Formats: sequence, structure tokens, C-alpha cells
Amino acid sequence: MNRIVLIAWAEKGTYGRMRRSLLLATVLRKEAKVSFAVKPVGKTLSFLIDLGFDYSLWDGSFPEADLYIVDRPRWEGELPQNAFCMDTQGDLGIKTLPPKEGGRFQILSPRFRHFHNLEKEIRVKGKKVLVALSTKASFQEVEKAISAVEEEGLFPVLAPHFELPRPWLSSLRKAHPRLKILGPVQDLARAMWKVDLALISGFLKPFEAAAVGTPAVYWKEDEVSLSFQAQGLGYIYRPGILKSLYGDPSRREDLSRAGKEAVDGLGLYRTAQLIRSLL
Repeated sequence: MNRIVLIAWAEKGTYGRMRRSLLLATVLRKEAKVSFAVKPVGKTLSFLIDLGFDYSLWDGSFPEADLYIVDRPRWEGELPQNAFCMDTQGDLGIKTLPPKEGGRFQILSPRFRHFHNLEKEIRVKGKKVLVALSTKASFQEVEKAISAVEEEGLFPVLAPHFELPRPWLSSLRKAHPRLKILGPVQDLARAMWKVDLALISGFLKPFEAAAVGTPAVYWKEDEVSLSFQAQGLGYIYRPGILKSLYGDPSRREDLSRAGKEAVDGLGLYRTAQLIRSLL
């Protein structure tokens, strides 16, 4: 049986990469021996233990394998020729930008595909805005985003799981009585599908919102959010944009349709098939 080693670990701000590595590993272990080479940082080890994956601690050397899958924001040093890289350097791998190409290979939970197949209701009443920022965001920044939603007369929603510390939730409830908190949740698929708008960070979340057809506003400019805005799939946040979008259902419907056309939620299976062809 072929042996695959995934080199990935979850530090603050990179939990999305770890989650997609675990999704890919779960599909591939049906036909290959899959293990991880990791550093014991963040929640890395608890994720692996919960899902029953074997792992070794990363010491800078590559353990023996038929194929390596590397999912790190940056990589210092040389990679083996049989290294498949997610959004980093290497001869083999995939890139997830621009979004209309990356949407074919972005690895999302199958739940996003489930909601992709449902018809998104573009409501004229409801005013619910999901606030979902990066794990790098401070408490003050999360509260600032919630306040931005409320200042535009809309209703903020949070769907926390491991990314938001529990003391934050208690403090946010006290400071924002209109805040609705869902969860804890496994992922944001259902939460994104149920709200009218999403105020989100970059990296994976723009793909997730697009897959379920939820119009998105990006809290900050980065490579992903700028690329999505350039493709007509969302907007960089500015004061008043949320209220403007909510008051224009036809524009929200256009964004919803464009998002679903760009990201169909099948990237996990396309990527897995591409990897199978390398073994």
C-alpha cells in the first residue's frame, strides 16, 4: 500500500489549512497509509488524535513516503520531487487563486457542497450578518466588526467552535445584547447558508461563503479578498456597504449566483483524484 505523509500543523491563524489537510487525509486513507509529520503547536495534536491519525514530530527531515503533501503558508528550504504542495512552492501541487480557477480545487467540508445544492433564499427581511474573522483577530477586532454590523442597523451572528475562546463569548454577549450566537459548530456551512450576508476574513472563508451562495463582505484587504472583489464575487468592507447590500436584494442575488458558479464545493474530490494519479 502506498504511504502518504502530510506535513501540516495548526498555529494561530492557520487552523483552516489544518482542517483541509485532515479532510484530504480522511478521503485518501481509504486507499493509502496516511500519516502526518507535525509540530506540537496549537491544537494540532488534538485534531489528529480525535480523528485517529498516526503522526510523528517534525524534526526537519522527511520521513519515508511515496508522496508528501505540504500545506504550510511558507516553506523554507528544498522540497522532495515527490512533494505535492498546497499554495506554496514546488513542482507539483495546486493554487487556489484566482477564485474561479481555485474554486475547482479548494478543499471544503462536504457540508458546503450540501448547502451549495440548496436554493439560497434572498430575503427582504431578516438582516442577519455572520461575523467570522481569522483566528489571528484580537477580541477588540471581533468586537469592532460586530459593532460595525450593528451601526448599520443589521443583526450580528457568531458561530463559534474552537476558534473563539469561551470568555470572549461571555463578554460579547454582555456588550452586544442583540448578538445571536450559534453553536458550537463543526464548520460554518449551515451558519453561512442561514444568514443574509457574511462579514468575513480572507483565505478559506471567501470560498466557503461563495460555495453556499452567501453574499460576502471582506473585513480586510489581502490577496484572497482582493482577488474575489476583482472577480465580482464580493466587496472589501467600508462603512455603509452592509446596509447598501442588504437594501439591494437583486445585487445580493447576483453575488449569490456568481459565488456558486465560481465555487462548487467539489474541490476535495478533484484534489484527491489528482493525488491518486501521482501514486
